[in-house]
Amino acid sequence: RSPGIELSWLAPVPWYSKATVQMGSRYGHAHEHAHKHGEEGHDEAHHAFELFPSDGNTRPLWVARLENMAELNQDTSLMLGLSGATSTIHNHHLESSRIGGADLTLKWSPLDNPYRNLVWQTEYLVGRQKPMDQREEARDFDGWYSFLNYRFNRNWRAGVRYDETDLPMHP
Repeated sequence: RSPGIELSWLAPVPWYSKATVQMGSRYGHAHEHAHKHGEEGHDEAHHAFELFPSDGNTRPLWVARLENMAELNQDTSLMLGLSGATSTIHNHHLESSRIGGADLTLKWSPLDNPYRNLVWQTEYLVGRQKPMDQREEARDFDGWYSFLNYRFNRNWRAGVRYDETDLPMHP
C-alpha cells in the first residue's frame, strides 16, 4: 500500500495467464518489543521480524508475480502462481532481503448450486536476508501453509488450515 507503480500483461494464450511487475517504496515503521530476561529483571529490546524494513536507504521494493489459471471442467478451476520480491536495505543490520514463493489453488463450485463450493489452497515461501556485516551468515527461512474450505450452503462453511515457518525472530 505504499506509493509505487505496477505494470501487468495478460498473455494471449487459451488460458488465463498474467504477469505483473511492481516497484514501490519500503514505507512504514519498525516495531520494537521489550521483554524481561534473567534474574536481574533488566529490559532487553527485541525487534519483531521485518522482511523489508523501512529504515535504511530509499531503494525501491521490486515485486513480480506470474499466475496461470485453467478450467479443468465447467465446475473446477486450477491456478498456479509464482511470486518474488527483493530490495536493497542498507540499514545497520541488513544489506538486502528477498523472498520467493509458489502457490496452488483448486476451486470447485458447481454451476447448479452457487451456495456450495470447495477451495483448497497451498503456498510455499523461501527467503533470505543478507546482513551488512559480511562475517555474519545470511538468514535463510522458509514456510508453507495449506487450507481446505467447504461451503455447505448459503450460511455455513467449514475449514481447516495448517502452517509452518522458521522465520528468524531477531535481527
